[in-house]
Amino acid sequence: MIIQPIWDVCQIRLGLSLDMPMGSVERVVFGCEQLGGVDWGEFDWRKVADAINYAWEQGVRWFDTAGSYGLGLSEERLAVVLGDRRHNATICSKGGIKWQHNGQVRATVYVDNSEASLRADLEASLKRLRLEQLPVFLVHRLTETTDIESCLDALGRFKEEGKIGDYGFSNYPLTPEDNLECLELGTLAQFSYSLLDLDQNAHKISQYHEAGLSTMVYGVLAQGLLTGKYSARSIYPQTDRRHRLPYFQKSYLHALEPVMEALKRVGTEYDISIAQVALAFVLREQRISSIVLGSKKIAQIREALDIAHNASVYTRIDFYEVDQAVRTLKRNENAQ
Repeated sequence: MIIQPIWDVCQIRLGLSLDMPMGSVERVVFGCEQLGGVDWGEFDWRKVADAINYAWEQGVRWFDTAGSYGLGLSEERLAVVLGDRRHNATICSKGGIKWQHNGQVRATVYVDNSEASLRADLEASLKRLRLEQLPVFLVHRLTETTDIESCLDALGRFKEEGKIGDYGFSNYPLTPEDNLECLELGTLAQFSYSLLDLDQNAHKISQYHEAGLSTMVYGVLAQGLLTGKYSARSIYPQTDRRHRLPYFQKSYLHALEPVMEALKRVGTEYDISIAQVALAFVLREQRISSIVLGSKKIAQIREALDIAHNASVYTRIDFYEVDQAVRTLKRNENAQ
């Protein structure tokens, strides 16, 4: 079975050209995990709503969420924020992650990618988003026991039933390579990618592109690490995931300083921010179909869209110094 490539879906829904110019805002996907209100520290989700409205005004029509984000709250709030506009948006949600309340801030989660589980998650997402059809539905996380072909059969049935427009996998593994052989042309592969992933995930882009898969990347600012706002002196509350992430530990932040200095120098040279330099690194990779950008407030998405619109800037940036600083960081990590 050959499914319709993801950009075909966008073209039908949004009237887009398949030949996307590098500075096209249509590559930008608004990440809505923050709407769930959990694991991002203290903030006002209504400011996220303001950022979504601003992004819409600037032409953003892609929105990425999941049933597990805020245990459904992200989807519910996204439906409220978009209102009737949700019928003209390309909303991507995910299923397969279940949760159990444990009395803590974060629920206990586990993976169930059976057809019955995915169908239940899809129906719940449609209800929360108040849609009859979900434009894009992804299997959220794969495990070693996940039968990919069975997942594809289930997703294909959901599509035939008219419940989804397109489908794919989030956090799709690169190996074993023959896993790619069972994926249809146009299937969406979503994974993490930033300039800190020069070698670790960079080869995924080439392999997925050659296999005819569409690619959506998230984490392009490494959970905010590549904004330049954090240092070894930063302190995070227990409600903020950064207090437990390895990238935000003092030892790593000290080791990262040469990279951040390189980013700062490049930003000064081209009169853009550190975050915009990091975004430019990903934006210039034209084989990436779409890029997820999460924002807690208007200023953050404005900064991102300013560079996304400006291909004349990010296509001429010389990343040699940043590249060398990252490679030195990786060599030092491997030597430990």
